[in-house]
Amino acid sequence: WQRGKRGGFNEASSGPGYSRFLASIGEQIDFSRVKYPQTERSCRYDDLPTFPIRPNFASFENALRPASQCVVYDGCPEDPYHPSNTPIYQTSTFVQPSASSFGAYDYTRSGNPTRTALEKHVAMLEHAAAAFAFASGMAALHTVTRLLKQGDEILVNEDIYGGMHRLLCQDCAHNGVEVKFVDTTNLDSVLKAISPKTKLIHTESPSNPRMR
Repeated sequence: WQRGKRGGFNEASSGPGYSRFLASIGEQIDFSRVKYPQTERSCRYDDLPTFPIRPNFASFENALRPASQCVVYDGCPEDPYHPSNTPIYQTSTFVQPSASSFGAYDYTRSGNPTRTALEKHVAMLEHAAAAFAFASGMAALHTVTRLLKQGDEILVNEDIYGGMHRLLCQDCAHNGVEVKFVDTTNLDSVLKAISPKTKLIHTESPSNPRMR
């Protein structure tokens, strides 16, 4: 098929495929005028926010007493059935409002109602602006190290978990991040080690394996 002058399609060579196309669509659609709604967006695709939008609790004030915050909790305020426990959403995808618009969730790896409920509750308990849940501790640590840029420096306690040690020495160091080990049980040593390039201080308490 070839695009015609008026935006339709003309048959370049006869065949059953083209006949079926005309039978179902015909000349009703001018493909030169069909545009996805997002084409008029001025920002780059990589600048679009991830879904769902993360809840922010920077100005949140919990009316409950601290001892009650752990047990008095509405995990699904938008659920019409108001379950006392948050359902576990095991689906991988979610139905969208239309082919050209997003709902609150699209793919469970980028957002899931169960994970959102956990993050919201942890953020409130810790009086934090936001919380992020990961499948493992190393996934969380790896994400934190991605905040560092080439030329930045990270201070780390000298007695550290082997997985984190390998992440720093075999990954971060090769990406231009300077890793500096220091005895974090000695605050004077930590203060002396801090430089203008220091962007992150990572400690473990108790440390692994010496339990310091």
